[in-house]
Amino acid sequence: VWVVLFEMVIASERIVVLSVFGAWAVTKAMTVMQDDLHFNVLKKSAMRFFRKHNVSIETQIQVMYSLFETRAAQVMQRHFQQLMDENLPDELRRTVSEELWVPHLMSLGLIVHVKDWHSAFLGELSLRVREEVIASKTILCKEDTPSVAAYYIIEGRLAVVWSSSMRGPVTDFAPGMWVGEQSFVNPARRRNHTIIARTLTRLMMLPSNSFHELISQLGLQARFNAFRETQLEKGLCGRCGDVGDHFTHVCPQFTPGSTPWRFSKKGRCGTGTAISEEESPRDKGDHLQAYLHGHRLMSLMPLLESQGVQTVEDLAQVNLQELKLLVGHDEHRLMQVELLQALQEDKKKHDFILLNDGEMKSEHLIFLSHFKLEAGTEAALMRGEIESLLRQNGDEAVFEWFNSPIFLDSEDLYNLEDLTRRVRKTHNLVLLLTKDVLTRPWCLVELVCAVNYGVRILPVQVMKSGDSFSFPDEDFYTKLLGGQLLDHSCMALLTEHGIQLGDVEKAIKSVFKKIALPYSPHRSETIRRAEVQALLKQVRPRNPHSDNNVGARRSRR
Repeated sequence: VWVVLFEMVIASERIVVLSVFGAWAVTKAMTVMQDDLHFNVLKKSAMRFFRKHNVSIETQIQVMYSLFETRAAQVMQRHFQQLMDENLPDELRRTVSEELWVPHLMSLGLIVHVKDWHSAFLGELSLRVREEVIASKTILCKEDTPSVAAYYIIEGRLAVVWSSSMRGPVTDFAPGMWVGEQSFVNPARRRNHTIIARTLTRLMMLPSNSFHELISQLGLQARFNAFRETQLEKGLCGRCGDVGDHFTHVCPQFTPGSTPWRFSKKGRCGTGTAISEEESPRDKGDHLQAYLHGHRLMSLMPLLESQGVQTVEDLAQVNLQELKLLVGHDEHRLMQVELLQALQEDKKKHDFILLNDGEMKSEHLIFLSHFKLEAGTEAALMRGEIESLLRQNGDEAVFEWFNSPIFLDSEDLYNLEDLTRRVRKTHNLVLLLTKDVLTRPWCLVELVCAVNYGVRILPVQVMKSGDSFSFPDEDFYTKLLGGQLLDHSCMALLTEHGIQLGDVEKAIKSVFKKIALPYSPHRSETIRRAEVQALLKQVRPRNPHSDNNVGARRSRR
């Protein structure tokens, strides 16, 4: 009897499990069928509408293609938006929005600066963002149409296919870049490019009117207008995020023929194609063809062959001036010759770096200059976050190129002579701006040394209550030159190293030609990482061919 009862229980459990699974399968199938039915009804209704209103076949095909390619993503977005609007309380909705969008928003220098004007700005701005997905070959925006929004690329790739204001090829926009950022400067401005998606592309979209409405609501309009006149008129770059230095079309990290600096085990800053000694001449010829095709230079192939060019290495021996004469008045080919020239100059930098591997080991990518009493803890925190982001960004090889890529003098310093030597060996000096940093002798020595040796200086304001940094004004410089600012021991140290007060004034003024980036040690990790990411976008390897750098290397010898 017990055996029979036991078997009946097992059979019952199996029936229950099968029933539950069957019910789930039926429900799932019905949901899919309902979605498919809804999609088919939508598609047929749209086609009838298009035909009734004589919409062109080309536009109809583009709409259908977009519907098919973006269908799954749009369903997911619709469900997410329903969750945010109907099922989450306000504060939780704000938290979700901040975690989703703040790191992307902080990649643009304009937003990085405006967020420090009002504590609520960043959170409120994240609530106005939404995600969009566009199918490949779909037009995102057309030239001479209103600039209604700016877009941050999350995934995918955008290409400029037409622009009446620019000549020559335009580098594609990749994940981490912005397009349409000028709508934040002036919402009345019209687009100057036609941009399409090369692949299925996910975008963070921020309407320009929402941005300007928030500026007005928070009482920041007057400050924004002043910032626009003094800084935004000088530049706002959607590629690297910089503000007050250059515009997108002349970004130094993404000029035609160059790539943004990245570290790899094979080298960095180079765009040339390496060819092994074991490859056959035919393989090398294939590499040359692939190289020219990849940079859209195939129309130069016959001319290069007539000059005896058979491999990528042979390009270094080409007389570009003679090649321009052969091209004549063909504007398209002339632009291609100029692009080839840019590629070759970039490859020379790459080769120079490879020849100086041993010397680079003792150099530093970043030198953190700070007043230890005011920012020692913050500098150590920043160092850890920079190293973490370098690895996260795929630049692990930086730790092979440099023995100490991020130099922090509170840990690595031996003496003042060692300090100045390390400043000369630095590619980027990050100056942490705290209350009394510009009165500290060692910091001033580092600053003057960096200016004299052409080291790139990046000012970063440490944002913490009770220790605000005051930017130098005319009264500051008057007191500095009058000997009222620095104490006797500081003056003695400067004199010992041949530094005069005029040198200090010149160095400090050169620092503040760039806008200081913020670093908020007491804010959330998400915001700190976004601020450090914005800093890393400004970090660049030193140009090995610059006059200052050559002089620095000679001095060290």
